[in-house]
Amino acid sequence: MDTDGAAERGQMLRQSTIVPMGAAVPEVSGPAKSLTSLDLGPVMVHRLRAAPFVARRARPSGPGPYRLILPVTGGAVVRQERREASLTAGDVALYDASRPFHVGTG
Repeated sequence: MDTDGAAERGQMLRQSTIVPMGAAVPEVSGPAKSLTSLDLGPVMVHRLRAAPFVARRARPSGPGPYRLILPVTGGAVVRQERREASLTAGDVALYDASRPFHVGTG
């Protein structure tokens, strides 16, 4: 039984993306947080407030968007093409969402 909203957070992450990917949300206490999106034409801005999660893409796809990740609090790890960036609050990383990637927060 999912009493803490982990399944809802995972579903929110999968539905909020503009590229197919997998998302795993660990079991944590507290309700699902929020997702706000702003469509600026060629640029989509998403503000995600959530418990720690992992998002990944295992196989390449056709041309797709680039993603910019900016942790406001906490940290994140971005892995792509045998490279890894460990981010803390205020750091920025850019990755190609059409190629395999791994992004984790928490």
